[in-house]
Amino acid sequence: MSNTINKSAAPVLDIYKPAKVLQCTVTSATGEQTWPFDDGESDPWWSGSSSPKFYQYSITFTVSAYTHGSHKTRQPRQYNGLDVAIGDWIAGSQDGKCMQIVSVTAKTETEVTCIVEDVLRYNTFRSSTGSPLFSVPGTAIVFTVNETGKALLDPLPASVVSTDFFPNITSRFEYFNPAENFRLYKQSHGFSRGDVIVCTETGTFEKANASTAARTIGVVSVVGPGPDQFMIMPQNRIIDFNPAIPGNAGDYIYADTDGDLTTSDQTNKVLFLKIKDSIPTELVSGNASATANVNSVIEINDVNVTLTGGNISTVVNDINLANTNVVADLALAASVVTGNSGDYAYGLVGGFIPFSAAIDSGSGNTVVNFNSDTSGSAAYGAGIADGRHCGCY
Repeated sequence: MSNTINKSAAPVLDIYKPAKVLQCTVTSATGEQTWPFDDGESDPWWSGSSSPKFYQYSITFTVSAYTHGSHKTRQPRQYNGLDVAIGDWIAGSQDGKCMQIVSVTAKTETEVTCIVEDVLRYNTFRSSTGSPLFSVPGTAIVFTVNETGKALLDPLPASVVSTDFFPNITSRFEYFNPAENFRLYKQSHGFSRGDVIVCTETGTFEKANASTAARTIGVVSVVGPGPDQFMIMPQNRIIDFNPAIPGNAGDYIYADTDGDLTTSDQTNKVLFLKIKDSIPTELVSGNASATANVNSVIEINDVNVTLTGGNISTVVNDINLANTNVVADLALAASVVTGNSGDYAYGLVGGFIPFSAAIDSGSGNTVVNFNSDTSGSAAYGAGIADGRHCGCY
């Protein structure tokens, strides 16, 4: 089980930006994951039951652009498929069944492929057949929620939704409101309902005792689903939409002398106790010579970043110069070489320079360093090592 996503996809209130509400058509859905844990009371839908149900799906949908009047969105005066993000929600236009987007596989202005999850399996137990997904193919609405768990559905494309759509969604987010029941994760936590929970200096969740009571964050209100998740009734308001909060999980966050936030106690004024680290975002590409379009705009943490160059190094620099609270880096993927002695007398070694490979000479491994890309660059792109026929050099 992966960590939970609590984050609102609308983290900052901006009076100059409308809510993101996109009409779409879901064209396909493929089951990804069935629920791996029995609740101990004959759960009828978990993976080991006679009728297992998926709680995660890979779906593909086309997006109708929403034209608005704001100049501050990624593309001025428009939302489209490129604005769909992890943390967004998608709901069937007829029944209002909601799934959360937990990863994005691919997206363009008009089409998105992503993994969606039936959070807390709310839809599964709502359905008499244990089916969590809305009708596919069919129309749906992509939207965001705010930090209090309220669905932002203005303007709602009324021409494609049923009369049940809005009340069903409203009820769903009232039932599991993060302001009252905040979801957390700890592997095999062993907590029980009513336990008082603290966040320790190392960022772990534990039952409170006399020495840690000052770090209390709330009382367990729900145990599960599964052995690794639990919910707390927060002692104070939990803020999960501010990427600028410094430090690591378990740190006290203080008011700085210049009005900013800091982990250094210079003012003796504690503002926050950080209980979770930010969830990292990875962009993975198989294109060793990827380029970008100059003057294209990407939105990171509600900050528009305008690209000034066409190569990836410039993109990284543009992101790092912007005030996004994100650090960008360009890391080459590790090279994995698998030899097949049944097909070839000599194997081929390749990868991005510089790298090393251990080659079996017959009497032990010899480490060979690859530092040149003269011919590899000409054939495949910058950084590709010259080919070496093992045993010939």
